[in-house]
Amino acid sequence: MFLLYLYLYAVILVSLAATYLALFFGLDAGLDLLLGVRTTTGVRQTVARSVGMLLAAAPLWLGHWIWLHRALPNLADAKSSVLAFVHRFYLYALLGLMVLAVLGWGSAAATALVGVLIGAQQPGPEAVARFGTRFGMLFLSIALWVFHWQELAAIPPQEAAPPASGGQAVAPAAPVAPGEPQR
Repeated sequence: MFLLYLYLYAVILVSLAATYLALFFGLDAGLDLLLGVRTTTGVRQTVARSVGMLLAAAPLWLGHWIWLHRALPNLADAKSSVLAFVHRFYLYALLGLMVLAVLGWGSAAATALVGVLIGAQQPGPEAVARFGTRFGMLFLSIALWVFHWQELAAIPPQEAAPPASGGQAVAPAAPVAPGEPQR
């Protein structure tokens, strides 16, 4: 059964990455094409490849995500299991990656906007395309972060392990002043 979960997480991760990249390349080339910045055959092929990858990867991700949730036992009952650990690890890892993506795309979108505002970049279709790509990827990264954060928040917190003293709590020792004997 563990191999099934390993397979599901691997496919989910790879297909989500493929979807993310397809959206980036498609948005970048699509805005260039739409705004007339670049209209070459190569740009059109990039849009076509991106749409093709999106049509293959997004349903693959969604189908395996649904399959994973149907195959997962109730994580509340398996708080200390390896499966619960793997699930949390996946979620925390993706949250960390999305934080980096939000920082990167947010910085790039702000740079593109400020560049136009202070005259470092001429306003026009190219500036709009660059800002649109960066803002679109920022929005996508935030959406993925929120989606996975909600998934993590739906898992009940792990309970603390019982004390090692046979289940009875042991009061902490009172601090002892230097030179006084311990009680």
